[in-house]
Amino acid sequence: MHLLDGSDLRLQKVSADVVSFDHALSQLLAEMYDTLDSKKGAIGLAAPQVGVLQRVIVFSMTDGRRGHLINPTWRSISSKKRTGLEGCLSFPGKHWKVRRAVSVTVNAFDRYGVVKIVTGHGLMSQMLQHEIDHLDGILLSTRRDAILQH
Repeated sequence: MHLLDGSDLRLQKVSADVVSFDHALSQLLAEMYDTLDSKKGAIGLAAPQVGVLQRVIVFSMTDGRRGHLINPTWRSISSKKRTGLEGCLSFPGKHWKVRRAVSVTVNAFDRYGVVKIVTGHGLMSQMLQHEIDHLDGILLSTRRDAILQH
């Protein structure tokens, strides 16, 4: 799959919910995992980044946790925040300082349409917020609170 450049206006559109948990979704997930795995050091990828405007995320954390989320929605977001550096596959070589919740929980579905609840702390929380931002058409380059680092 081809990654969209950060200037592609499709990245600023809100993605549609997945409505069919079918072979096409399984194929999309497989291709997204392949794309993520090809980008050494990357931990998350949202479908809009590969030109598919659907609410799909895949991740592969440095601690070995690997998974996917279909139609994620916020269940809880901690009030405690932390500022950290983030990069983005759509903006190679660029990093922003961003303030994120230290802990979040999302409701989502797996590839078969089974409900799952995922909680993330630290880096996992940061990844979930970053990738859900992509699903909502929000980029690091357009966030008011993100500061590009040189």
